Amino acid sequence: MANKEQLAILEQGVAAWNKWREENPDTKIDLSGARLNGLDFRRANFRGTDFTGAKFVGYCNFVDSDLTGSTFKGVFIDESIRFHQANLSYTSWRNISINVESIHKKYSHNTENFYEMGLCGENELKIFKWVKETFKETLLSDYDVFMLLVHGGCCNKILSLKGKNLKATRLVNFDLRGVDLRETNLLQADLRSADITGAKLYGSARENWIIDGIRCDYVYWDEAGEQRTPPDRDFRPGEFEELYKQLPTFEYIFEQGFTPLDPLIMDRVVQAVNERHKEFSLELVNFDKRGEPHATFTVCRLDYVDAARKSVTEIYEKTIEYLMQENEEKNRLIERQNNFIDQLIKKTPSIEDLKKMGDTYNNYGQTGAMGKNASASGNTFQQITADLSRLHEEMQRSAKTPEQRAAAEDVAKAAQAAQQQNEPAVRQHLKNVGKFTLDCAKTVVTDVTAEYLKKVTLGM
Repeated sequence: MANKEQLAILEQGVAAWNKWREENPDTKIDLSGARLNGLDFRRANFRGTDFTGAKFVGYCNFVDSDLTGSTFKGVFIDESIRFHQANLSYTSWRNISINVESIHKKYSHNTENFYEMGLCGENELKIFKWVKETFKETLLSDYDVFMLLVHGGCCNKILSLKGKNLKATRLVNFDLRGVDLRETNLLQADLRSADITGAKLYGSARENWIIDGIRCDYVYWDEAGEQRTPPDRDFRPGEFEELYKQLPTFEYIFEQGFTPLDPLIMDRVVQAVNERHKEFSLELVNFDKRGEPHATFTVCRLDYVDAARKSVTEIYEKTIEYLMQENEEKNRLIERQNNFIDQLIKKTPSIEDLKKMGDTYNNYGQTGAMGKNASASGNTFQQITADLSRLHEEMQRSAKTPEQRAAAEDVAKAAQAAQQQNEPAVRQHLKNVGKFTLDCAKTVVTDVTAEYLKKVTLGM
């Protein structure tokens, strides 16, 4: 029977109830057999609550409530109840009853036990829709998962749970014999004393599943679900639990030390291994840089550990070898480029040399004179300073990439150096400005400056 004191607190509203739960976190909550009529329990803390045999009449609202570990065995549920976005981890739902009056006329003014209901045709479709709406955005919104939890195992209507989400479900003592659990999420699922004899488990996620006392004569680990394990005998009592309680793990030691690239490389290694050996279900669990830096992996079966470790080692080390060779080649290329640039810089004419290159130049369609007999106003440094300033403005307007904007900044620095008549600095800032600079220069600089840019950047 329900605890009357707890019922009285609950009737004060969710705020008072949650406050009392905070102050009494270890108190067992007993609302068994209670009649809860049209109450709003949104965001209520019902963790571990015993609702066995309770009656939820009218619009009871459990939206966003925490019902982790609660028991709903044998409860009566009115059609209008809602569990949207509630936490239903480890909840029990065996033998619940619903009022199907508003679901199907056949059950008018009648209460039916879900376990015994003959669901077929139009009636089953209506029940399916009711489940989807009632348990929206919870693990029970999947009709097959709902039926599994209500039946306490797989009935003749549920032969496959392939790819379903059973994370943190309470499957204690369930009958899962011969069920297809391939690629099913069984993370943290509670399978204590369940019977999974003949189940297909390929690709299932099972980290931290609870299998104390699990019953199992044999299973199928292969993708097709045809290769029996063990092949010629049954598991001894407790043997399956001993072998598979924790996923088998192994480590890869980074003997040359851990680099920031290793997580990216190892992620690709795992993909490559799983492409070649789907049966491994290889997963990268974590990296640990303390002591000997290493990565930890899991596989689905103990007898896959050695083969998986060998595959990871082989692919990772070949990848590292390839990257090192590529890096060495890249370094050699950079060295050759730098040597070539240095040679070009040495051959680049100075501004004084440019003064002697000719007597005239074209300045935006006008003629001017330069050289030792020049009569044009200003000197060569002033001309190049003015040209580079205009070039910088044009590049700023046209730049679209970070590289182009960086080149524009180098041209601005070269203009400052020219203004200070510091020719080595001018050449240094211009030597790596690239094709974008030369393209922009075609329309804004004089012939002499254009020639100088080509000499510095291209060695022409």
